[in-house]
Amino acid sequence: MDDGYVPQRSLSNTEKMITEDGVFAIVGNLGTGNVMAVLPLLADKRVPLFAPFTGADSVRRTPNRYLFTVMASYSNEIEKMVQHLTTLGITSIAVAYQNNPFGKEGLTGVQAAMKDRQLAPVVIAPIETDARDAAAAAQTIARARPQAVIVAMAGKATIEFIREFKKTGVVAQLLLWSVADTNLLINQFGKDATGIIVTQTMPAPFSEKLAVSREFRRLMKAASKDKHIGYASMTGYVSAKAFVQALRLAGPDLTREKFIGAVESAKAMDLGGFILRFAPERHHGSSYVEMTMIRPGGSLFVY
Repeated sequence: MDDGYVPQRSLSNTEKMITEDGVFAIVGNLGTGNVMAVLPLLADKRVPLFAPFTGADSVRRTPNRYLFTVMASYSNEIEKMVQHLTTLGITSIAVAYQNNPFGKEGLTGVQAAMKDRQLAPVVIAPIETDARDAAAAAQTIARARPQAVIVAMAGKATIEFIREFKKTGVVAQLLLWSVADTNLLINQFGKDATGIIVTQTMPAPFSEKLAVSREFRRLMKAASKDKHIGYASMTGYVSAKAFVQALRLAGPDLTREKFIGAVESAKAMDLGGFILRFAPERHHGSSYVEMTMIRPGGSLFVY
């Protein structure tokens, strides 16, 4: 069921799935606001939510018996960004953020990571989700001439802000969260995407080193989905693989309580070189973040 990225629709869809369709669990919900909308319902109905596609700290802040994540948090990603920039001596940092709970949480995270280093953003600019003010935000950022811009956005706002910022002619290092679809950036900007840094919370899908990456590419090619090989689809694959492994650990005569117990006792869930660590007091299986940069040809390298 498509919720159109509308939290209220997520809630009504989920309620139907539970009460009418009798689903066992919910897997892979997309969006911070959408996940927050359904968490009280899932807790009330005692239905697990596994591997939601959000790194929001608000989702993780309150312990929840029925929630399990497989990707690092946005604060993990932001800390990596700020650490990377300041290690290079870059301290003039701007923030462009989406004017919704998702983006505001990102802004708060950047401010906290910078404050830990006695720094603050040189300029901050909000952008509406429909990107109608992207040009104005880009001009606001450009006037400050920062060395780097952390872009706390997703979807259309990300694309339109980058497009408008590049028009200003100001040269600054752009850093994006993992929710920015790297394949989409390359499709939209071609060689102009070169140099954009994207933090990633999954193993490199193009890597030859990890079994999970090799298996992912093999299966995508077998399904004639070669063009969709990337970090976003890798997140979906890891989520599905982890969920199936959890089902196997739970064994026959499956119940939701057995499923929860199986994940909590998994300790180290090895998905092929990418390891998730769960425990009764640890429902968030990963804090893994790596830095990637887009380079000519559309492939990625890690540094």
